[in-house]
Amino acid sequence: MSVRLSFTSRLLEVVVPTPWQVIVSFVIAVALLVVAEIHTIIRHLGVSQASLNASGTQFHISFDSLVSSPVIAQAALVTFWAIVGLFAYLICWGVYNVFVEARNEVTLNTEYTNRGHWRGPYETLGLKAASGLCLSIVLLTFWSGVSLWLDLAGRAVAQPSLTTADNFVFAAAGFALQLYLLLVLSQLTFTPWYRPEAFTQG
Repeated sequence: MSVRLSFTSRLLEVVVPTPWQVIVSFVIAVALLVVAEIHTIIRHLGVSQASLNASGTQFHISFDSLVSSPVIAQAALVTFWAIVGLFAYLICWGVYNVFVEARNEVTLNTEYTNRGHWRGPYETLGLKAASGLCLSIVLLTFWSGVSLWLDLAGRAVAQPSLTTADNFVFAAAGFALQLYLLLVLSQLTFTPWYRPEAFTQG
């Protein structure tokens, strides 16, 4: 019973956000929404559309001249394939990590039972598989959620008023929740969160 309670308490420590995590997630969400709507915000601050277009044109000219450089083009190609390789490595590492941790739990429960922290290797594998499936769903629907939050924030920024401010707050809160959910599912899937060593107070 104490093992089960200990496991439940560790799970809650991972899933339930701390005040600091809430603040950081909300601040990051607000910052990203502001960056996405920066042109509209600048127009509300009194900068004319002609100035924005001139700045944009100048930026595109400078960017095109930079991209046309053979060195930059080669570096971009190398960076692209490096990112593809990194994602492939992370996926393979995550799958391998799940099976290694399940094997370690079986070893602790069969050969070194006095050292086992949670006597449920199949539950470990099952929970990690479930969180991995949820993580995949969150990743697949991530940009749909982002589009929804950007649409709500865009409405609030396009016509700023007290009646539309709640749209921006709701968009920031939803975006923050989405980011935090991504963090929690990644931690549940890829880290040994159920062990006391994973907690500084354990």
